[in-house]
Amino acid sequence: MLFFGADGELILSDPSSVYLQKAKRVIDDWDSGVDNFSFFSSGSTGEPKTYVFTRKQILTSVSNTASYFKLTKGDLLLCNLPIDFVAGKMMMLRALALGLDLIVLEPSKNPILDLGKKTYFLKEYRSKVFFAFTPYQFLNILENNNSSEYLRYAKAILLGGAGINEDLLKTISDSGLPVYEGYGMTETLTHIAARKIKYPADPFETLSNITVSLNKKSCLEINYPALSDTKLETNDLAEVYTNKTFIIKGRRDQIINSGGIKLNLLDIESKIRSLNLFNENFFLWGINDAKLGQKLVLIVESKECSIEIADLKKFLGKFEVPKEIIKVDKFIYTPTFKINKAETINEYLST
Repeated sequence: MLFFGADGELILSDPSSVYLQKAKRVIDDWDSGVDNFSFFSSGSTGEPKTYVFTRKQILTSVSNTASYFKLTKGDLLLCNLPIDFVAGKMMMLRALALGLDLIVLEPSKNPILDLGKKTYFLKEYRSKVFFAFTPYQFLNILENNNSSEYLRYAKAILLGGAGINEDLLKTISDSGLPVYEGYGMTETLTHIAARKIKYPADPFETLSNITVSLNKKSCLEINYPALSDTKLETNDLAEVYTNKTFIIKGRRDQIINSGGIKLNLLDIESKIRSLNLFNENFFLWGINDAKLGQKLVLIVESKECSIEIADLKKFLGKFEVPKEIIKVDKFIYTPTFKINKAETINEYLST
């Protein structure tokens, strides 16, 4: 654990940790006035890329987040996401730019447990802790009695990096916790919009001086003058209500053409998930097929899963039923805990 206080106090619990030393360099770079900071994309939806943002651009993003979540002196930020990537590094930079207290932990599926006896830090900052988790991390914390209680100390809990399914949406809505979903990506320097999680879900609302629209492909485009002179194009299919509010309906690259029928993989995944027929992680994919062009397949993270195509035929439309179910021992994940779907499929096909 690394603790960096607003007054400059530094506690480094494991000086030999390469990860925590890297975190300390981020602090040193910021304090020494470095102007440019690099961020890597995770590569979950394409080739990994490097993006460079200036100190001025970072301060604009920090200001937007601080305003939306009402971050003030005396708050504590917990950084438990990889700091080479935008979500983790920006948690650090927010604390540094705003003069807030900061804890950095190596990423894991349940960072609260990693604090061990040092959870007293969270108790000292009751109602002043700003958490940021992936949905995967949040669910692991929530389902563990030894960690879930600490979520009650949150000022706000920001989830991002992956979609939130209906079951988790309902669970969060019933919990009464101050949980928010962010929308953004590396090229937008983390979230450009957010919404408090409730069921049914509200639209996303953009942060200060950011507007949205649709392009000719019905994908969201972002007007963020502080980052770019031109609109930022996305692959996210959206419905825009105003230039400040929108919902995401899936990804354009998550639509396949199977025998002339266009199938939205995320929509069908949502339907399958709502059936509660099995508990294992899964995703849908389109595999090249000589007759259909792309064949719809269901990939499940367990060779022991009992789900069969006949079970799905009872509930799904004719064209929504996968042509094949592929069961694998373990998915491949990115460093930010997203399923690397392309790599998982490629590994299966190469065996």
